[in-house]
Amino acid sequence: MTKPVKTALQLVPKFASEAQERAYWAAHDSTEHLDWSKATKSSLPNLKSTSARTTPKGGSSRQ
Repeated sequence: MTKPVKTALQLVPKFASEAQERAYWAAHDSTEHLDWSKATKSSLPNLKSTSARTTPKGGSSRQ
């Protein structure tokens, strides 16, 4: 069995807009930037669920 070849991780680029960031992550894999083998579990005990709407003010959620 052979070990996987380690490659240098890339820096996460700075984005001018959220749309630019979405397009980037749609085309790239996070393993190019993060070493997931070093990830640790996190606990968020104070996180609360939300039921906030994401439709624009005055907009309709019906289609």
